[in-house]
Amino acid sequence: MKKISLSQPFQILFIIFVCLGVFYPSLFGEVTSIDDHRLITNLYNAKEIDITTLFFRKGSGNYYRPLLYLTYLLEKKFLGLHEFFMHFNNVLLHTLSAIIVFFLIKNFLKYFSKENNETYFPFFISLLFALHPINTESVNWISGRTDVLASLFVFISLYMLFKSELKKKLWILGAGFFYLLGLLSKEVAIGLFPVVIILLFIGNHRKDIFISEKIYSIVVFVFFTVLYFYMRSGFVLEHDTGLKNVITAGGDNPSFWISFRGIIKATGFYLKKLFLPLPLNFAIVNVSTKAYLTLGILTTLSFVVCNILLIFKKHFNEKLLFLSFWFIFSVIFYIPALPLVLAKITWTPLAERYLYISSLGSAFIVVYYLATRLKERWFFISISVILILCGFITVERNIIWQKNITLWADTVKKSPDFAPARNDYAIALIKEGRIEEAKKQLKLASKLANDRSANPDINLAILESPYNLDNAERIVTQQINNPELKEKFKIRALEKFISIKTSKLLDEKIPEEKKKKIYRELISGYNTLFTFRQDGFYKYRIGQLYIALGEKRKALENFKEAARLSPNEYFSPAARKLVKNLQAELADKDRDS
Repeated sequence: MKKISLSQPFQILFIIFVCLGVFYPSLFGEVTSIDDHRLITNLYNAKEIDITTLFFRKGSGNYYRPLLYLTYLLEKKFLGLHEFFMHFNNVLLHTLSAIIVFFLIKNFLKYFSKENNETYFPFFISLLFALHPINTESVNWISGRTDVLASLFVFISLYMLFKSELKKKLWILGAGFFYLLGLLSKEVAIGLFPVVIILLFIGNHRKDIFISEKIYSIVVFVFFTVLYFYMRSGFVLEHDTGLKNVITAGGDNPSFWISFRGIIKATGFYLKKLFLPLPLNFAIVNVSTKAYLTLGILTTLSFVVCNILLIFKKHFNEKLLFLSFWFIFSVIFYIPALPLVLAKITWTPLAERYLYISSLGSAFIVVYYLATRLKERWFFISISVILILCGFITVERNIIWQKNITLWADTVKKSPDFAPARNDYAIALIKEGRIEEAKKQLKLASKLANDRSANPDINLAILESPYNLDNAERIVTQQINNPELKEKFKIRALEKFISIKTSKLLDEKIPEEKKKKIYRELISGYNTLFTFRQDGFYKYRIGQLYIALGEKRKALENFKEAARLSPNEYFSPAARKLVKNLQAELADKDRDS
């Protein structure tokens, strides 16, 4: 390939210009109704954070992504959790990743050819990665930042490895540190570990790397991997619900082969998405096409063969090496998402955001394959057409993501049988004042609803009978008493039950005896919620309700528990003050008696 005539600073500025230009619509996006609202509410309510507890988890939980959460806390402190800045930071992280990709590819080429390769490759690969339509979900969704942040650190780590040529110890140590930062953003960064192992043992292509240097690199990455798991759970599986769910995934499936077939099918589906991402869909519920099973089998076999070739083949040409390495890279980084098909931890078993890091591999393969197959003129024409098409698709997708109503309308169109999507579409329609359309969507959602969604019936009852809270209470109570309802949806039903009961207290004409009965029902609801999640907020609310009932000793016990369980939340100072006041009041009462 000839050297590119554009200067390096110009190439970088052009990449920045393209990223910011194409994702400009994202800056004015709404807060997405799935996860984003809950995330921002929780951040507003969080008063303080203990960094040690944040990074060295002591309790249990599904997710351990402390560095991701820290970025949100910094946004709260300095930017006030304004959605514009939260979206802008996602776009900025994506832009930084594209720039790092540019330097990563330059050093990758230099590492294998040992020349100063100022070719087109870094520029076009970086642009294709930046414009890849599959990445729109991660960039546009505030809660999807986890993949963007993890990828930035993975790319920096890989860049440092190639820059070190696997010989400079400080650079390798730095690569290990950024690998840890990637893990602390999202566990998918674990894919870098096998990539490094493969890189170290690619045949005899680099005979100047001694075995001691390879061992040093392995030790560094083993150390940071072990440190991550210690920070995550202290090596106690009971502290790590998410990891436990993945390990035990598929336990409820009828057979091993059905589970295995689902994973193979997902493997083929994801590979297709990397090269042919359309149709883009926020809620990919299932993959039923038989062709994906065949493609999955071929992908799995190709993955095994490429690994064998890279590790055991003594001599191979550059084309085989490059295509095999980046194919392996792509597959490795979506392998961690495959158990989710069985574990069902997330709200959809398949998602486009899981392909964010893998899209770099597909970008390299497309650019490199075209460059080696076509004459220079036709290469430039073909890659320009691809970049322009990707740009148009990405811009269109960014515009769809701007509003909840357009996002959910698109999602319902592509996943018509997914009840949660229709439920959120209805909520968006209600906000637009389109009540009759919302009722239609909620009725459809109610018919489709199964154990994945507890909301449609409740929302429909409240919407159709805004003053008939008894009807809404009847429906939500049925769901709470449903033994087949999954835990997370039972929690949502209990929260809705509490909301309905609280609304009933607003009635000024309610008799005092009935009010006290509602107080006790609320206490029962919060106590049930506490059995699912040991959150101090529940104890704080129970304490307030006991105060309303005049039962101050019980109130004191619950305020103490609230302060103990949640020492740094927004309600914690009030809980501690109430404990102090109640102790003094009850002590005076005891002395008088």
